[in-house]
Amino acid sequence: MLSSLLIILREGLEAALIIGIILAYLSRTGNRQGFKPVWLGTGLAVVVSLLVGGIIYLVAGEMSGHIFFADDFFGFDDALYVAARLVQLLSRTDKTLSELQAVLPIYYSTPEMRMACESDEEKFRIAKEAEEFFIANYDCSTVDGVRIKFGDGWGLVRSSNTQPVIVCRFEANTQERMEEIKDLVLSKLLTIGKLEIEVGH
Repeated sequence: MLSSLLIILREGLEAALIIGIILAYLSRTGNRQGFKPVWLGTGLAVVVSLLVGGIIYLVAGEMSGHIFFADDFFGFDDALYVAARLVQLLSRTDKTLSELQAVLPIYYSTPEMRMACESDEEKFRIAKEAEEFFIANYDCSTVDGVRIKFGDGWGLVRSSNTQPVIVCRFEANTQERMEEIKDLVLSKLLTIGKLEIEVGH
């Protein structure tokens, strides 16, 4: 991910930037470079299905680390190619990798948090009520769940596609603010329904 971001920053690619809904780091950095982010639903299959459908892009990516380059490549994800592009980038500058990395902003984020519900029906009910509440009270986007946007961070609440689970993620400019956003969102969710955070999250 870092190498891909460095390539984008260094070479100044100008195109639609397609990313998964839970990958905000690249989006927020891309916005500083004048990119136009396009938010999609979660998962590699969602990204791939749109790419093969004729979407025009130069770079795309999603949370699990799949990065797609189409500016000087075939447009599919290839880790070895990304590594080669990083080596090429370093060969064209006198700066070290650490110096290039120093220009990247630092954000603080949680891992994906999974909270078990009693059933799929309950999962959908909780997700729907949460979406209605946050849309009514905050600036939100509703691509694949509800993404609550703050000036210095965000929270995401969505229902799992495969299990009776509510999935959340949080990010902010500082660790303290991230915790505040997380507490705000989770405390509201717990008033809507019974949720159990899975061990390890």
